[in-house]
Amino acid sequence: FDGDELTAASNNVRWNTLNEDSAKFYVYAPYNLTGGRLYGEEQGGSPQLTFTVNDIPTEQNDLIVASWKGKTDYKQSIPLTFEHALTAVRFKVGFDCTVKSLEVIDICNSGTYTFGKGWSNITSPKDYTFSFGENGSGQSFKANAFLTDGENTLMMIPQTLLSADAKVVLTYIEDGTEKPITSTLKDKVWQEGKMITYTIHKTTAPTTIYFDL
Repeated sequence: FDGDELTAASNNVRWNTLNEDSAKFYVYAPYNLTGGRLYGEEQGGSPQLTFTVNDIPTEQNDLIVASWKGKTDYKQSIPLTFEHALTAVRFKVGFDCTVKSLEVIDICNSGTYTFGKGWSNITSPKDYTFSFGENGSGQSFKANAFLTDGENTLMMIPQTLLSADAKVVLTYIEDGTEKPITSTLKDKVWQEGKMITYTIHKTTAPTTIYFDL
């Protein structure tokens, strides 16, 4: 059933008894995954899924995967346990302010997922920008409020951020003046299946921020 879409109504899919542990199932969802493509088998027997994160955060897909192999026939159900293959990343602001924009810069957005092994070939750095208020004029936030959550959660390729240019920039408005504050994301680790929340705090030094996981 290479590339077939299976739904709860797919109750007419049958196969003969297999006497050896040779039945293999590799499944991902959603079926019409934007930016994803399942292909072939790498050396060692597991298929791979190429995936590129959408440039628009509100149009990014979650990606869940499952696999199973063993002896079975059409009379038996297949126990598939789905797992999240991406990393969800959210941002909060730790102080009362008017936020104009949030930029997440130089994050790789493409990779190859091998079933049972994880991610490789992580490439293609991209920037993600969130603007707040009408025409980017700014929006007021209370301390510890989410800047990005729900449909604005970044669904990213799991990775260690190796680029020296990987960073987050928060631009807020104080006394009518735009004030950008920047911090590096270099060496941060985004693990598969995890949700990470960064809280951005203003310190006594106006150009630094720190993160709480």
